Amino acid sequence: MTISSLAVMERHLIVYRRMWKSSALSAVLTPVLFVVSIGVGVGGFIDEVDGVPYLAWIAAPLLLSAVFQQTAQESTSRVFHELNTTRTVHAIVATSASVRDVLVGRLLYLMIRVQFSTVCFLAIAACFGAVRSWWILAEPLVAAAVAIATALPLTALASTITEDTYLPAVSRLITVPVVLFSGIFFPPTKLPEWAAAAVYASPLWHGVDLARAAALGQRPDWPLWAHIAVLGAWSAVGYALSSRILHRRVYDGNS
Repeated sequence: MTISSLAVMERHLIVYRRMWKSSALSAVLTPVLFVVSIGVGVGGFIDEVDGVPYLAWIAAPLLLSAVFQQTAQESTSRVFHELNTTRTVHAIVATSASVRDVLVGRLLYLMIRVQFSTVCFLAIAACFGAVRSWWILAEPLVAAAVAIATALPLTALASTITEDTYLPAVSRLITVPVVLFSGIFFPPTKLPEWAAAAVYASPLWHGVDLARAAALGQRPDWPLWAHIAVLGAWSAVGYALSSRILHRRVYDGNS
């Protein structure tokens, strides 16, 4: 972390200041709607999953779903427009900031957004009785790990896109399927073996497993070190790819 990366983070926060009210409202309303519609509504038809009330079983994973979707939005369409429409990235690296400063500064900004949403979601889930263990205090760390493992690979992907017509495809082919099939709404064991293997490769599933275990005070399905290894691998590969692709886009004139 450098002064330049902190300056990039500050720049994002200054821009965010113009829309923080609507974003803060969404951070409060989204968990209420999720918990009521899915946790309470669908939970009215499903008594228990693995001996746990459906609301408690799904609340923490819904938080990870919200974090994943928020991060995906910030790391695809916003990155695309900053590269191709406003060319903000080009302007930033024209100063003393480097491409790595751009990446780190954006991640720091995302962490602030994610942590705020996480705290709001957990508070509302607790009000509905969906928190059953003090291990839930580890949830912000899980949310941060999933956000980083999601943001960096998607930033690399968005950096290769030069036409906004491809952005909806990213949502339909990546974001939506990952949310639907990452163990949030039903266990991956219900899927065919090949589909379950794809689910286990998703960074979101690893966050879901950790979040659910923390909320319920249970052991996760996979060992902690395995979750850390997978999330770390997504983050490392994503950082290497996004750094290289952004550098090529900015300095080699490939836009």
